[in-house]
Amino acid sequence: MNAKPLAILTVVVMVAQTLLMRAALAHWPVGMVGTFSRVFTIAMLGAWVLGRGRGWRRLKPRGSGGWLAAMSVNAIVINLLLFTSLKYTTVTNHALLYRLDVVFVILIGIVLGLERIGWRELLLLPLMLFGVACVAEIRFTRLEPHVTGDLMVVGGALGFAINAFILRRIFRAMDTEAVALINVSATGLGFLGTMLVRNELTNFGDGLMDTAAWLWVALFGMTFAIYLTLYYATLGRMPVWKLRMWMLSAPVMVAVADWILWDTRLSTQQRIGMGMVLAGLAGLIHLERNGRFLPRNGNLKE
Repeated sequence: MNAKPLAILTVVVMVAQTLLMRAALAHWPVGMVGTFSRVFTIAMLGAWVLGRGRGWRRLKPRGSGGWLAAMSVNAIVINLLLFTSLKYTTVTNHALLYRLDVVFVILIGIVLGLERIGWRELLLLPLMLFGVACVAEIRFTRLEPHVTGDLMVVGGALGFAINAFILRRIFRAMDTEAVALINVSATGLGFLGTMLVRNELTNFGDGLMDTAAWLWVALFGMTFAIYLTLYYATLGRMPVWKLRMWMLSAPVMVAVADWILWDTRLSTQQRIGMGMVLAGLAGLIHLERNGRFLPRNGNLKE
């Protein structure tokens, strides 16, 4: 498949798995949804990874054990933040604010001396911050209830950006699909621990008989596995900046689905904020395309 159709399919599947996660969390708590959905994800992704190439030998750390441990801990925190956030905020805010990982990647790169930034980029950052404040409906007199969830998503975006730099080191020794399987397995253990600590199986024991819950959880887990496979396949055919540009359409698609499925309506302030954030992100990605953010020590693939 060519790069463009593959990118479109990747974005569509990414939107679908976000909506399915929201549907599953309406039935079960975070630990249960995460644990059981990861069973389906690991089964599908594991069959794909282990059934090809060198099989289980692809999972050998090859000197990257420390980085894999850091990736796993970071991934657990990211997923707990992202799953829990949907108990407080909307999938629209979730999809939009998670795209701030683009900003965090650049800022972290600057701190580490890997990227350089100019006045054009500096002008875009306050624009996006103001847009985020509009989306979250931040007011000085009071905070909307969903701000808690919004902040969790922003924290997840920061963690995802940090993970990009960790993955750069791991990918020097291991292939992307094997790393994805380890990542998903680690988050599954994190969700399992959360489920046991919160005693969710006991408190929601009757929920195990909920057929609808099992359907949403299974679909979410399998769709997430498909998304990961498509994402890495697309990265192999398309520059990172171009895939990021395609992914900017995801928040808009989620907002439309959110309105249709859950009658979530954005205020005028939120629509303006979404436009500011998307415009700022598009500007940053455009500057990246033109070499404004070339690493000082050569190209590093995320």
